[in-house]
Amino acid sequence: MDMMDTERPNRLLIPLNKCRHKTLYATWACEDERHGYEKCQYDDYMRRMKQLSAQKKAAAEAADEE
Repeated sequence: MDMMDTERPNRLLIPLNKCRHKTLYATWACEDERHGYEKCQYDDYMRRMKQLSAQKKAAAEAADEE
């Protein structure tokens, strides 16, 4: 797995934490940053689950051929 693949959500976490610190963790102040971070986390999770599904399918097909 490429290192950049695992750092996708993390690149958005730094600006989110800076915003949180600047606004004293006001929950309404950093909604755009938080939404972007959470969406990126979700997209990353879905990408990893699709990869896992493809790996399992390939393993099952390989086992069927034997």
